[in-house]
Amino acid sequence: MRINMKSLLIIGLLFTFATTLGQDKTLKTETAFMSCIYEALPDKGAKFRQVLNTAEKKLIEAKYLKDAKGASYVEIYKDIRNMFSPKLKDLGVAAYMVEIQGKLGNPETSKCMEAVFASPAFKDSKLSKMLVLIQSLAKYEDGETLTNDILKIINPADFKHDYYRMTTFTMLEAMNQ
Repeated sequence: MRINMKSLLIIGLLFTFATTLGQDKTLKTETAFMSCIYEALPDKGAKFRQVLNTAEKKLIEAKYLKDAKGASYVEIYKDIRNMFSPKLKDLGVAAYMVEIQGKLGNPETSKCMEAVFASPAFKDSKLSKMLVLIQSLAKYEDGETLTNDILKIINPADFKHDYYRMTTFTMLEAMNQ
């Protein structure tokens, strides 16, 4: 499970993007990071938003999410041991991220991301803390400890941001491969 979880989280961090509209203003670094990738896509993220919304609906219909509120996402993390199911194998988010990967290799996107990582706000951001956590995945013996540490960084309100929704969906998909 550690290898799948690691792959999932790395994919999520490297290829995450979403519209900047409607995103939590306290998550400026995540929004800036995702905007870099968002701008690289021909449709400016329209299909991505559709993919995320479809994945969320699948989880609600399958009763893994009670609703689209942040508290429901937190419950997934708290109950991570029970998140193994064929229904969670293909939410469509990971496949879409693989599909767009080639569109993200342009110099403008790389420069944009470098600027986000070099910004003064990055050092103390939740995104920075998540990256540090992901770099230390090898130390985790079980998913429950990892998810507890994730929940020390993020809170229910953060799941309004597409970055954290996407990370959750791709994590679930990777765990169930």
